[in-house]
Amino acid sequence: MTTCTTFWRTCRRCGSAAVVAAAFALGTFAAAQSGADAWTTYHGDYTGQRHSTLVQIDPANVHQITLAWAFATGQTAQIKATPILASGVVYITSPDHVWAIDARSGHQIWHYAYPANEGFHIGHRGVAVYKDSVFFTTPDAHLVALNANDGKVKWNVVIADAKKGYWSTNAPLLVRNHLLVGVAGDFDNLPGILTSVDPETGRTQWVFYSTPPPGTPGSPSDTTASSPSIPTPESSRGDFRRRATTRTTGTRRKFRCSSTDRSTARRRSS
Repeated sequence: MTTCTTFWRTCRRCGSAAVVAAAFALGTFAAAQSGADAWTTYHGDYTGQRHSTLVQIDPANVHQITLAWAFATGQTAQIKATPILASGVVYITSPDHVWAIDARSGHQIWHYAYPANEGFHIGHRGVAVYKDSVFFTTPDAHLVALNANDGKVKWNVVIADAKKGYWSTNAPLLVRNHLLVGVAGDFDNLPGILTSVDPETGRTQWVFYSTPPPGTPGSPSDTTASSPSIPTPESSRGDFRRRATTRTTGTRRKFRCSSTDRSTARRRSS
């Protein structure tokens, strides 16, 4: 069985039909045009509101939507990504694969297949589009930039060591001139990593670790009995802080809130 992406349109006796994306009931609606009608990142635009201002499809005519076209990927992997729309082109993904599709006709413009790898192929969350580049992450924790016109590789950089157990499925997020990507590695209790990359060159700008890297003070890999507490940011309620202490048992870590924090939380909630 192959995976298929479907597109829908409204049928009216008068006027032209507007093509609207609807993939796997994700509710990602956008007209197949450029500019303000584009959906260039997984949450819509760079405000992060996940809201479309388009008004042609509304409660009064939504029941008139019918199938406009369907595109079969030829792959068995599910499409778990939000379809991305830019300049009349829809981008969909599955692990190791990116397709560029004409939003009006459903015809494939190009298809990029990443080389076979031993990464964890659990799924993929989509691409990001910036200028003439399409960015996506790979199961073996690479970040790849493709030419939006032909799907050719512009650059390919490593964001984490897959041999240690890292993989990546997330859709990159562009903030100004920073392309942000993360990784997964929870099966091996690896430190989480957030990396900022220059979208033009692929050069690493900075790396943030959610927990201290191995070999540094406070690292979860420290198995001594006196492992330090790991503070978390202040909550939105003001001066209340949660502090977690780690207890290492084999390769699994358990987290506890201190009794002081529990009593503070009860006072706050009462």
